[in-house]
Amino acid sequence: MQFSANFRRSEPAVDYYGASTPIRQLATVTAPAADALLIQPYDPATIVLIEKALSHSDLGMTPTNDGRCIRLRLPTLTKERRRELSKVVNRLGEEGRVALRNVRREALKAVERQEKEGLLGEDDRRSLEAAVKKLMARHEGDLDKISKKKQQELLSV
Repeated sequence: MQFSANFRRSEPAVDYYGASTPIRQLATVTAPAADALLIQPYDPATIVLIEKALSHSDLGMTPTNDGRCIRLRLPTLTKERRRELSKVVNRLGEEGRVALRNVRREALKAVERQEKEGLLGEDDRRSLEAAVKKLMARHEGDLDKISKKKQQELLSV
């Protein structure tokens, strides 16, 4: 059985030769300091495209282009920015819960389908359904703990 979840973080992408390409495939991204990112494109011709993609993204940072690389200064964490980030963590946690529910639904459908095909008996189906529900409950609990811990870290000074 194979299950998939559509849970990916959005990343700024560049329109490179007609294809939407993630910045990590076009440049090296490093952190020379705790409050800065340095983006060095492999192809110098893409620097303008990368800068434009970063400017139009919702990162909340303004890129600085020096002709060879792009620098991003991370904003200091004010109280209101911490609250905003806490809301983002909450939203990402909810997206994770939705993804887990989708995986659970797919797994239960697959088990039911196998029972209808005669590959599983009723007792096997029940035990597999119980195992899936138990596993999903554990992962939902882990996700909740991680989300709450991260929110507490963000809100503490």
